[in-house]
Amino acid sequence: MSGPLEGYKIIDLCRAGPGQLATAVLADYGADAISIVEAGYAEEKNTETGKPAPGALNRRNKRSLFLNLKSDRKSTRLNSSHV
Repeated sequence: MSGPLEGYKIIDLCRAGPGQLATAVLADYGADAISIVEAGYAEEKNTETGKPAPGALNRRNKRSLFLNLKSDRKSTRLNSSHV
């Protein structure tokens, strides 16, 4: 997606709505947003109602990477990687 923030990379480590919304807006303006999500934390749909989960809209225009952040190996890899 092109926009005034094209060429910028954003790493989203947020678990709450305001941070996720902020990075979604940056992605709307063309930034390459990568959402790091704890495996099993984010659901696309509410399993009981089938409706979209509250945070699903805030993941628009982002790429997602699901990690087990409680694993020392994954945390080390995240800290030392270059995106």
